[in-house]
Amino acid sequence: MDHAAFVRIVKTLEPNYLIAALAFLIGEAIFTSLRIKLFASDKPAVTDALYANGWYMILLNMLPARLGEVAAIWVFEKYLGQTRGAAMISII
Repeated sequence: MDHAAFVRIVKTLEPNYLIAALAFLIGEAIFTSLRIKLFASDKPAVTDALYANGWYMILLNMLPARLGEVAAIWVFEKYLGQTRGAAMISII
């Protein structure tokens, strides 16, 4: 994207809508992390569930052809202590 166009777009943003969008995004991240924590077998800490959810979302958006879901299996194994099968079921 052209830098000048990006700056022009950012200047037209309504702060209240930006705050509302960020609030919904943070709320979704917290609720999804709590859901992941609830269904994890070892009952990990909330911070581990937040890390797992954050990495899952980054990988899902960065990797092509839904490869982020395959990579998320490793993330769930590392942060949540799930087995490979349990991680696959959590993603599905």
